[in-house]
Amino acid sequence: MTQTQKAICAAGLLVGILAVTFVIIRYQKPKPPSPAALSRQVKPKLLEPTYAPTGQAVPSFPSTLLLDANSQIAQSYSVPYGNNTQSTVIYDTPDSPDKAYEEYLSVLQSEKYSILTKKQTSTLDTVYATTNEADISVMISPKSSGSSINISYLHK
Repeated sequence: MTQTQKAICAAGLLVGILAVTFVIIRYQKPKPPSPAALSRQVKPKLLEPTYAPTGQAVPSFPSTLLLDANSQIAQSYSVPYGNNTQSTVIYDTPDSPDKAYEEYLSVLQSEKYSILTKKQTSTLDTVYATTNEADISVMISPKSSGSSINISYLHK
């Protein structure tokens, strides 16, 4: 066997070894963590909402943000958010989405909120506003008679 043939065989053998090594590494199943390692893992804390009774808002939700006093609250809950609380109220109103949208814009501006985003579409109107004390998200969707309003309030 010539020197060139030996070099080709060695290169082929090396390529074969590398290919087998790659396949083994690529398809090798990882070892499951030991029970000791599992017990040291930090498990995320699930955020559990606190629900208000049907028809009521959670106490942390500002009543000034409920613009239609005659509307029935469908759902209200609060969720801890860091050191703060996010409160949500969902209710239906006989007002059109356009009317509810304009009312919320007006109230938020009069309450000195900075309107960060606002958008109207045929299926959803949204307003996101902030102050030094709170963030608020208002979503208004059309219903067959009026609107459904979902407001989330985060006290900072």
